[in-house]
Amino acid sequence: MRAVAVAVAGLFIVSACGGVDVTESREYASLLTENESLSGDLADTRVELGVSERRLRDLDQRLSDAESQIADVDEQQLAVRSDFADYLTYQFTNAGGLSDAQSSCLSEVLVNDDAARAAYLVLLTSTDPGSEETNEAYEALTGTFDECGLEIPAPDGGASSPTPDDLQQAMEDSTRPVEVIGSSLPTLSTPDIDSDVAIGSKAPVLIGEDYDGRSIRIDGAASGPTMVVVLAHWCPHCNAEIPNLNRLRDEGRIPDGVDVVAISSLVNPTAPNFPPDVWLTEVDWTYPVLADGVDLERQVFVGSDALGVSGVPFVVLIDGDGNVAARWAGERDPEETVRLLTSLVGGN
Repeated sequence: MRAVAVAVAGLFIVSACGGVDVTESREYASLLTENESLSGDLADTRVELGVSERRLRDLDQRLSDAESQIADVDEQQLAVRSDFADYLTYQFTNAGGLSDAQSSCLSEVLVNDDAARAAYLVLLTSTDPGSEETNEAYEALTGTFDECGLEIPAPDGGASSPTPDDLQQAMEDSTRPVEVIGSSLPTLSTPDIDSDVAIGSKAPVLIGEDYDGRSIRIDGAASGPTMVVVLAHWCPHCNAEIPNLNRLRDEGRIPDGVDVVAISSLVNPTAPNFPPDVWLTEVDWTYPVLADGVDLERQVFVGSDALGVSGVPFVVLIDGDGNVAARWAGERDPEETVRLLTSLVGGN
């Protein structure tokens, strides 16, 4: 094609000029060739440019997707941190006996401070309170405990600390053997009563003694609708909830047909209001009390473990067929308690 174009151009020059100007013909042919080459290069460049534009759009989209994913991860991280803080606050308040302000303060530190969280985990998992690692973890958290208003003794104790033999004897005096008949309930994991997976399942029967040695049996199918209240002598929320329940008792608002029984659990001889039998008398608890037992092999309080206790005070409502009607942890509005108890015995 290029040879033909050059030949035609040469003929045109010859016929127009009446002679052959070889130099001009060659230059013209060279320009045509260069122009064709440039045209080809331009086409190739446009193709490459199109590829580059598509690549650029692809990279831009990937960047946008990555930024979106980062935003999603950040949002998920915030959600996880929030859930973690809520969980810690719930545990510290209901199981750890801390005030709401103390629980919130400590939870916030442990969620946001990796070093503090690592030190706290050392304290939780330590099997040697006097070890160097445990002491270092305690020292690392001393500022946090002070900031949150916690008065927690050093893990290595002190000269006035009870001896292991004293603690063991105190535990034996404040616990009793407990027999569990049936399957244990799962640990309560939600504050929403209606979402509790244990509702409708058979409640385990608990058989034990009170602090005077009298037999206690918690069995809704045998004794009728029952409200079981798990209490701990050291728990500030138990000390706040008992007067509410006593007030309902004194006002005659506990529905007829509902048995009320307490389980004295989570005994700690080094904590306030010990021993629990004296404490229960002082707070005017007049209902029967089952003294919880301890399974040393599993390191659990038997009754609490069987009922799935997640914090104290802890309430389990058992219907007349022996099934779980409701469970909750922590203080509760007395009017809501009355409503649930009324529903338990078939009222409106």
